[in-house]
Amino acid sequence: KPGLVVIVVYLLLAVAFSQTLHFSNALDEGYHLEYITFIKQHGRLPITYRERSQITRADFPPLYHLAVALLSANVTVDARPNFKFFWDSFRYRAMDHQSDTVWAIETEDYQRPYFGRFLVWQICRWFSIILSLTTVIVVFFTLKEITFKPKPLIPLVGAALLAFIPRYTMLGSSLNDDNLLGLLAALYFWMLVKAVNNPRQWRPFLAMGIVLGLSMTVKYTLIVAPLEVVVVCGIIAYKRGLGWSWAWRRVGAVGGLTLLVSSWWFGWNIWFLNTVAQDGWVAGLLRPILAGGNDTTLNRISGFLSGGQAGLTDLPETTTVDTFAEWVRVTFTSFWGGNVVGEIPFFPYAYFAIGLMLVIAFFGLWRLWQTDKSSRGWLALLIFHVAIFVIIPLIRFGLTRRLGVAAQGRHILIPAAAAVVALLVWGLATIIPRRWQRIVFAVIIAGFAGWTGAHLYRLNALASSPLPLRTLPQAAEWLAYPAQVQFGDNIKLVSYEFDPQPERGSLNVNLAWRSLAHVNESYLLNATLVNAQNNVVSHWTGYNGQGRLPTLAWDPGDVIFDRLVLPLPNLPAGNYTLQVQVLDRSGPLAAAMESGGAGEQGSRGAGEQGNWGAGEQGGYASLGIEDGNIVSLANISLSEASTLPLTQHMTITGTSGPTEITFDLWQTDGAAIQNPKSKIQNRARYPATVSIITSESGLDLALVDAAGQVWPAARSEANIHTFIIGPRRQSGEYRLQMTLQENDEVIGQAVSDLLLTVENWWERQFDMPEIAVPSEANFANQLKFLGYKLPQSQVKAGQAFPLTLYWQALPNMSPQANFIQFNNLLDGDGTLWGGYDRQPLGYYSTLLWAPGEIVVDGYAVPVDVDAPPGEYYLNVGYYLTVGESAVN
Repeated sequence: KPGLVVIVVYLLLAVAFSQTLHFSNALDEGYHLEYITFIKQHGRLPITYRERSQITRADFPPLYHLAVALLSANVTVDARPNFKFFWDSFRYRAMDHQSDTVWAIETEDYQRPYFGRFLVWQICRWFSIILSLTTVIVVFFTLKEITFKPKPLIPLVGAALLAFIPRYTMLGSSLNDDNLLGLLAALYFWMLVKAVNNPRQWRPFLAMGIVLGLSMTVKYTLIVAPLEVVVVCGIIAYKRGLGWSWAWRRVGAVGGLTLLVSSWWFGWNIWFLNTVAQDGWVAGLLRPILAGGNDTTLNRISGFLSGGQAGLTDLPETTTVDTFAEWVRVTFTSFWGGNVVGEIPFFPYAYFAIGLMLVIAFFGLWRLWQTDKSSRGWLALLIFHVAIFVIIPLIRFGLTRRLGVAAQGRHILIPAAAAVVALLVWGLATIIPRRWQRIVFAVIIAGFAGWTGAHLYRLNALASSPLPLRTLPQAAEWLAYPAQVQFGDNIKLVSYEFDPQPERGSLNVNLAWRSLAHVNESYLLNATLVNAQNNVVSHWTGYNGQGRLPTLAWDPGDVIFDRLVLPLPNLPAGNYTLQVQVLDRSGPLAAAMESGGAGEQGSRGAGEQGNWGAGEQGGYASLGIEDGNIVSLANISLSEASTLPLTQHMTITGTSGPTEITFDLWQTDGAAIQNPKSKIQNRARYPATVSIITSESGLDLALVDAAGQVWPAARSEANIHTFIIGPRRQSGEYRLQMTLQENDEVIGQAVSDLLLTVENWWERQFDMPEIAVPSEANFANQLKFLGYKLPQSQVKAGQAFPLTLYWQALPNMSPQANFIQFNNLLDGDGTLWGGYDRQPLGYYSTLLWAPGEIVVDGYAVPVDVDAPPGEYYLNVGYYLTVGESAVN
């Protein structure tokens, strides 16, 4: 029963991690998925160095990746959906990722239903959970084979301890080949222990050879295991008088099977990738196995073995050299816990407890060694087993001097798991009196399980909501009603849904958009509800994706969802019309309906009632276009009057006395939740939209920041005042300013307590800095040159000189293209002798600049090594690539 509890709790934690741990936070998942994708697309492993260079892990043994490719054989990965990686496009900087460290952008492709690569990724995670759970079970049976004194609790406690080490649980729920390696390492050690107990049986030795051969095709970590087999066989032959022939036959069988089982992997590389004709036999055979990939350790080993003909003879110049003390610290911390969004839960207190436990276990093992000679053999085997797997991380650190490569505790924990937990639990059991062991071990296991749970809690608490985007084309048709309305040339409204909830005072509106081509600006979306007299009764204005996905960030083929909740402020029962409009910098975009689009039904028929429509009055039947740019999506019938109570109060004292105003803050997903314990009740992140609903008309509303600057509403109609958190909004606390007007005259004004906290994660500069050499030039009414700073006027050929340029977007609009900056160092005859083309700041596309933004761009201008002495001029400008031509 306790074992079953361990299995169930581990499975619950592992499954929870697999559904919570984001792709960006798991170890190396992107690299492994890239390898699996290649195998599935080509039906084979790489056969050229060019293919290897395109896949980060392609020089690593692929058994895990082949197994997953086989398990997901029916899943296609040739088409969308696609993973989005932050550095793939400058456009992704316009998204609100809700995270400070972004690598893989979290979209709704990460959620059910899964398709394509995302389904393969989930299959991998489930496969890893099965592998890691099986490893725990194998460790349990391994410890049962060892003669412990005392014995009863150690196998179960050891297996449970392994299961609930946070690093193990997190790794065991991720796409990672360490999980298959861990199982093979556990099976190998189990067979080694069986061989010690039954040295005359052949089966453990044969099984060891097969398992070690398989492990060589997963990862090279167990390459040191044959050394252990040689040592153990030698000791058994000596201690038990079996003779050296017995030992060499067993060693030969293990080694022969290892080579035989792993030969397909080495044979594949040598057959397709050898460079014997160019490099000779030694370097030509080493290159495909060790030097033909991205791993610095393997390349340096190859460089040593080939005398510098293949691989690396020294560290790359860009290597950041770390110290051995740092290696010890990071290896220790990463052995036990996992970094969750920049922090290990309960650090350093959890490590103080672990350190105390290790000290107690060490003294227990020392006492056991001194007092029980019959246990020394097992102690020596366990210690030696752990020690040999410290060798490879040390070698890797010596060859790379990089913590990220060599200081990963899992490289010791995973291959030596059984011995690690056996030593730890055995040492504790030696010190702890037997009558207390059950309680103490239960507390230790519960503590590790709780610590693992704390990792899970932190992951869940800090998880950001995924961006409302899918790269799966058919996702655009998932909503109930088809629309097929194109706005301008680049975006299309494909389908929509609506759900009036008059009893809650809200109208839920879902819109599905498809990107047809890149948009070089961020459009604004207007969603408006009008009554039968065509008067506006509710509205929302902002950027797409609930203000998180401006159109500038869309890639062709993307499907973007707007899930809006429009307020229904005390509307009478009756018929209303939902309208949609899209605006660019110059005004509304023209809307055009595809022929037949409005007559096609989506996933629900137009006549279906329930939450989605109002019989024949709802849905696609009312689709139409007014004035060429306003799309009437649906007629909505409210069967009862809507109720929307307003909970906040302000008093404005005017000429006729005090006026009591009730209001509420309304966010994209509905009325803001009030927190009476917090002065700051609501948060809005750039580029979000917030609205304020008031009980009275004739009000002029504005937000006032901490500096006293007043920000008026972007749209005010029907007592709904909309504020778009734009790029100029500073992070901080905001108050609400209400101005009561009558006949366009101010008759009273009041300012609220703190109402809203704005988080602007994109720091921009709008104030004019001090410029060393002011100057001015207008580049095609797209951006302005303000001046420069040139600290030195002399430079040697082959060197570079520092330069700072000051640029500004025009005050009323952002630049309309991704302009590339050039800087040409010219002599008096106009001959080019230096400079290069670049984006400002190296990455900051002009499309990302906000109106009026100032960009201070400092960099070094290179000078050609053969530039002759003389006077030079630096020409600076911008060009746009049109086809294969550059247009200045």
